[in-house]
Amino acid sequence: MAGHLLAAQQLGGWWGHRFDQPAEVWGEGMKGTALWCWLFYELHRQSGDPQHLAAARRALGWLLDRQNFGDDSRARGGLVAVSPHSAVGIRPWFRVSSTYGAAFFGLAVLEELRLQERTAPVISGAIAGSFSTKTAIIRWTTGVAADGRVSYGTSTAYRALT
Repeated sequence: MAGHLLAAQQLGGWWGHRFDQPAEVWGEGMKGTALWCWLFYELHRQSGDPQHLAAARRALGWLLDRQNFGDDSRARGGLVAVSPHSAVGIRPWFRVSSTYGAAFFGLAVLEELRLQERTAPVISGAIAGSFSTKTAIIRWTTGVAADGRVSYGTSTAYRALT
């Protein structure tokens, strides 16, 4: 089943409402993408398969790009969309927010944060830039988002921090 879902994922990271119809006919499945995103995170947790994690991350990126930050406080932070199935087909012309779609989205975000928390940053590409008797610029990159500070001084009792 995972193979069929991987094949049905669109290049942008989303899944359509129906897998047996062209995506252009049924449109982007906001709620379904949130559900499949979370389920692929869970599948990766069980299987360790990097394809499952890659699919989950593509979907999460797509969802994050569509997260609502508009004026309606009841929909802020959620996923607002319109589709042939908006409001269970009653009002297909209104943009609506799905509570359970937002819940799956939230679970996927939490799973990504859990994964990033377990990933220690790896420092690479350290380069000493310009320096003088009073200053030095050292640059490096990390494989994951990271922050920190550098202690420095002329002895192991570092006093200066940046």
